[in-house]
Amino acid sequence: GGSSAMPEVVEISIPVTPSMDRIQGSLASAMESCLKELGHHKFLGLEFDLTVSNNLFRDFGRSVQRQLDKRWHLVSRKTKQITRDLSTLRRLAFCVLRYDGPTFLQYLEMLRATEGVNSIWLFLDEAHLIFDEAKRRVYRVVAPDVKVGATSAAPHKVVPVLEQPGKWAHLKQVLEEVQRDRRQMLGEDGAGCSQSLSQSQGGEDPLPILVLTQEKLVGAQLEAMLRVGG
Repeated sequence: GGSSAMPEVVEISIPVTPSMDRIQGSLASAMESCLKELGHHKFLGLEFDLTVSNNLFRDFGRSVQRQLDKRWHLVSRKTKQITRDLSTLRRLAFCVLRYDGPTFLQYLEMLRATEGVNSIWLFLDEAHLIFDEAKRRVYRVVAPDVKVGATSAAPHKVVPVLEQPGKWAHLKQVLEEVQRDRRQMLGEDGAGCSQSLSQSQGGEDPLPILVLTQEKLVGAQLEAMLRVGG
């Protein structure tokens, strides 16, 4: 028998938008502020470096908590909150890459409503920058034109922006390339196999394309985007 061809793996590096880059920078600065505060407590005896990269590549907050389990009752309330904040900031660093603008902003607002009273990072200057930039990805407020002789000022207008994730455009491009290559392989121009394939399975695509996502929410958004367009 003939040998089967090995699958070809192609990795695509997708640059982040300027807004996403600024949010990531502010998240890293907020992490650094929390880590510096944690570093003041030498008695904790942590076994790894207090760096932003360590917090990104491991759940630093949980790692700290596990190391301090035996002495957790001796740790100050502020220090405990910092470990929780580090886990939250780490999660946000991944969410800004996974979620579209409106979903990320909604998640931020949920965090402010549920953790605002106890959180430390939300009172940092970086938090204000993160919220402002997240809002700019979704909408902008436009001042009205001032007319001569107007007795009252017109209200400001909220204009949708809805920054599209870069992954969506790249996915659509890849799917179009796959469809184009598949039509060439099936000999769609004049070959009868394409017609028989299109008529099989009740008109469904006999060669479906599998798109894997890490979360159901992202999968649902991609499905809507591919069906409706974006």
